[in-house]
Amino acid sequence: MDLAQLYNQAAGLQRAGDLVAAERLYGRLLAAAPGHLPSLYMLGLLRHRQGRHAEALALLDTVAQRSPANPQAPYNRGHVLAALGRPADALAAFEKALALDPRYEKAHFNRGQMLRRLGRHQDAVAAYDAAIVLRPDSAASRFARAAALAQLDRPEAALDGYRAGLALAPGHVEALLAEGDILQTLRRFHEALAAYDRALALKPDCADGFNNRGCLFFSLECFTGALADFDSALAIDPRHAGALTNRGNALRQLGRRDEAMASYDAVLALQPDHRTAADNRSRLLAEPPDARAPDADTADAPALDAARLRRDLAALEEALQLQDGI
Repeated sequence: MDLAQLYNQAAGLQRAGDLVAAERLYGRLLAAAPGHLPSLYMLGLLRHRQGRHAEALALLDTVAQRSPANPQAPYNRGHVLAALGRPADALAAFEKALALDPRYEKAHFNRGQMLRRLGRHQDAVAAYDAAIVLRPDSAASRFARAAALAQLDRPEAALDGYRAGLALAPGHVEALLAEGDILQTLRRFHEALAAYDRALALKPDCADGFNNRGCLFFSLECFTGALADFDSALAIDPRHAGALTNRGNALRQLGRRDEAMASYDAVLALQPDHRTAADNRSRLLAEPPDARAPDADTADAPALDAARLRRDLAALEEALQLQDGI
């Protein structure tokens, strides 16, 4: 078997996910031709997939030095550097790839990812814009752009971005949850509930979906509904610290102090430095033992169940909007 055949077989095995067999063939090939650049490049990618990032970087450095006009080497160096926890160096690598090929859409996207990691959210938006110009049907770029806009405290623009992405990828659960969160901050509760419901219909085992929807019920003082959702989240992921903390908050509002304390204690057993759980636990301890629970008609009226909540949210939103306009 000649070198070209050996390389093609190794690359095919790598693409199929058989890294062990591919590695063996690259070893044979490089023993016969130590400077075979395509094999050095592919072996670098293989090492990266194996989590052996330092070795991957050394291999890709060699390829970049010997093939300086190839944008793929610096592009993949960027991925390895990001995995090594070096976002500034990864950013430089993606920018090097773009200097060689300004139309490298994936490099624009990943440049945006590094800019976000470095806290440069406005620059990240521009990077995602460049990626979208090159690939308008990229839902990933639109979602990432929306996340950057949310970090810039531009919720309406972020919402538009998530919805543009969801028009391309309507089944993206994480984006639906983000849409719901933004709608909740905008006090558009009926739409937020619909977003959470769609996410949970797509992924019924989504602990974050139940937790986020529970937060919506909690903010509307439907504490029994909130507690049910927090319990559902914990049935899926018993170590979900957010759901455990929120469960404690709901139980506290329902006057079930001992159970609330147990929830906070469970959070702190998992994460001793969890500030919210620790603060809420301290507040509960500071309350008089006979402190009266919230009145049923304001805290969790029996009539205010999830079904009625869905019917009444539109009117509630309208009232809130009128209050905001005064």
